Amino acid sequence: MRSQRAAIGSTHRRSAVANDAAFPVARARWDMSSGDDRFVDVAGVKTRYRTCGDGPPVVLVHGFGGFLESWSAVAPRLADQFEVYALDLPGHGESDTAQDYSLPSLADVLVTFLDAVGIERAHLVGLSFGASVVTAAAGRSDRVDRVALVAPAFVDGTVPLQFRLPLVPLIGRRLFAASLPSDRAGVERMARQVIHQPEHRTDAWIERTLDMVTRPGRLDALYAVLDANLTLWGRRSEAFAPVEAYLSTAEEPMLIFHGREDQVIPVAAARSLDATVECSEVVLVDDCGHEVPHERSADLAARLVAFLEGD
Repeated sequence: MRSQRAAIGSTHRRSAVANDAAFPVARARWDMSSGDDRFVDVAGVKTRYRTCGDGPPVVLVHGFGGFLESWSAVAPRLADQFEVYALDLPGHGESDTAQDYSLPSLADVLVTFLDAVGIERAHLVGLSFGASVVTAAAGRSDRVDRVALVAPAFVDGTVPLQFRLPLVPLIGRRLFAASLPSDRAGVERMARQVIHQPEHRTDAWIERTLDMVTRPGRLDALYAVLDANLTLWGRRSEAFAPVEAYLSTAEEPMLIFHGREDQVIPVAAARSLDATVECSEVVLVDDCGHEVPHERSADLAARLVAFLEGD
């Protein structure tokens, strides 16, 4: 925890905050529906990604069950200052499945992705479980510059019950299958949990999420992610070893950006992580749930630009 911390609460907006009108050129470079998908082989896994902008590389990593479109409102806002990449992790979005979904393996996938697209070093930004992935990557590679964690899941050791119940012997997998949305009504219920402001629970978000979470093989892949990294009692220590290695030795500043109304990962987890890491900075935003890049894209992008540029 640094001595100079970001303001908490409504006053967090005291710094210059981006607005939609400020990014007309950058936004045109990456439209959610523009068909800008690219694919690359990453350790034998066909991996979807998109890129935009010019400058130092930044890689954006979505969360559990997510996909690269999680960053559609943020990536264009970074494109004037950075070369931005967003990818689908194995078993997510439109990337192929993998054999190993443990954090060390996913971290290696991320580093191998840098090789595949010709990046020597990069800043990493992770959302939810993606925060665990980027932290693990930073713990296993010296090619990572600054790390930003958005609504970080499990990094501080907190594992909410909803992620542990699927690992109950005999019945856990069935519980997990029943919890995954299978129709529009199910995704609408999910939206109420992860998006705080009703006006952000848009048809576009619901339809895209429904398409992604109901794809063949998605249940098996997501359950494999949970099983490889968690137990009924919490985290698998061997899976999170690179996360702990990074947190205990981190010298570069770390940004933690979290919504106060997050119903998935409690805001206390952000405070706990901030208290643990010497060089961290925490930003808590009002009226925001777990889908921070969707609800607070301008606020998040503005803080990311300042943080990654060294402010």
